[in-house]
Amino acid sequence: PSMGSKDEESIKYLVCTEIEKYLEIEAILGMTSNFSLDYSNTIVEGENEAKLMALRLRNDLNIGSDAIVSAVDLLESAGVKIIEIDHDNSFSGTCNKAGEFPVIVVNKNMSSERKRLTIFHELGHLLMHCADGIDIEKMCNIFANEVLIPSERFKSLIGESRHDISLVELQAIQCEYGISVDALMKKASQLNIITERRYTSYHKKKNALPEFKKKVESSLYPMEYTCRFERLVYRALASEVISISKAAAFLDKSVNEVREKLNLM
Repeated sequence: PSMGSKDEESIKYLVCTEIEKYLEIEAILGMTSNFSLDYSNTIVEGENEAKLMALRLRNDLNIGSDAIVSAVDLLESAGVKIIEIDHDNSFSGTCNKAGEFPVIVVNKNMSSERKRLTIFHELGHLLMHCADGIDIEKMCNIFANEVLIPSERFKSLIGESRHDISLVELQAIQCEYGISVDALMKKASQLNIITERRYTSYHKKKNALPEFKKKVESSLYPMEYTCRFERLVYRALASEVISISKAAAFLDKSVNEVREKLNLM
């Protein structure tokens, strides 16, 4: 909401340029992306449907209840184009389609946990069809949270009912599942593991104690970046179907930078 129209147009132009290059390198290599997930036959009318759709996604992508090591790799393998752009914190992410190709755009400068949640939030926009009057943003947040860690798995780790939860417990889950402490506390509240009063007191404590806030908001999960496009460019270059200058143009790098990184085996 705080983004100006010039910034918005700049992002649109940048994304369109990146998508054109992405589709061009796939065409050069004779590759086709196939995104087959279609949940249009399900209407989301509340939180339960959003969670069920998240579990359906996990099932369709054969994840089970395991932690998702890389959200980027998982979705790129499923046919989603993920574009990272350099921007300030007024922008987190957006999504759309380029023809039949789903595209998710994220701010590369976010923490790993926020980036992962944003990626699945935007995927929720692409997959979910909400009934009239339903808050789509809220449903996408619930969907993303459930994709990152299913409720039943979370309960098995933290318990069905708690008065207090230690930061150590939540950070252990954060390190394994790549989801922030804030998002985990929100989930605990939504699942009635903690009371709404306890959840409110958590936020009051965080806002009152800078050191506690710093610990809670620390990023602990390894940063992940989209690299499929770059891999395709170097594959085409190594296969001698594009020139080194063409590869440099694709990657917005100098010829020397591309040559140094190529390292043919």
